[in-house]
Amino acid sequence: MFRRRVLCPDCRKDAAYAEGFAKIEAVVRETRSAVVKRYRNAADIRCRRGHSHTFRVDGRQEREAIRPDFCRACNILAKFQEFSEKAKDLGITVLESQWIAASRPHRALCFVGHEFDLVPNKMKRGCPLCPRGMYGGTVPPHDVYYVVSGWDAATGEDTMKPGISSGVGHNRLRQHADDGLAAQHLRITGLPLGMARALERFVLAGLDREGWLSTRGVEYFPLSALHDVMDLAGEWFTDQPGLSARPVVVDVSDVYNAVVAPEVLDVVDIDVDTAVVFDSDDTRPSLAS
Repeated sequence: MFRRRVLCPDCRKDAAYAEGFAKIEAVVRETRSAVVKRYRNAADIRCRRGHSHTFRVDGRQEREAIRPDFCRACNILAKFQEFSEKAKDLGITVLESQWIAASRPHRALCFVGHEFDLVPNKMKRGCPLCPRGMYGGTVPPHDVYYVVSGWDAATGEDTMKPGISSGVGHNRLRQHADDGLAAQHLRITGLPLGMARALERFVLAGLDREGWLSTRGVEYFPLSALHDVMDLAGEWFTDQPGLSARPVVVDVSDVYNAVVAPEVLDVVDIDVDTAVVFDSDDTRPSLAS
């Protein structure tokens, strides 16, 4: 007859601690976080966006709390990103740079230029200032992709932002200029249905893989990320059937005339029917002739 082996209390505690620390290591690998400091019964963790958290291992509930969605700040950011994507499906751009609350209004802009308050859990109708049915049930898609940069008045940092808009994009670009992002490095108009959204997702995913962290919201990044954004955009276009990446020679006067506000300079405006770019050097007016 075999007797069941029973661990002593100290051994049970050591086994539970080992289980907890093993879970911590797994979560750190999965979320690209880092262990800042390890204690006998806990570990301080810093997520990849720099948020701090402490995992404890000396209780069953504490060990169960060791999971990939541990970072509350990152969860809020993901919720804001989901909200922004749903708004884009309605032809709306969320102007806020952070999540407020599901029942609270967020500043937003519809594709025809109406600015209004958008409540996340009451957004089925779309823009309240646009008459019902005026678009025949079809919202014009985002068909503009742009890249702007400048000194961000909200953060006080040199910042760049890739984004999408509709029409010619001037309403959104003017708002960026008002916020300090006045240098427009790229604007591609007339993109086929769904292409602007796909390009935006590709670039943002690439920036995430490269380790770039947003300075606010989910689409504002350090100015030093500009080169990677342009390279990612070129890479994406190269893989699209019927399109190829190639340099474009732009007349300097045409570049400046493409801007509505005269104080906003350095625009490259590209029509996808005639040309697709890019190396970041190709978008500098000083190289145009």
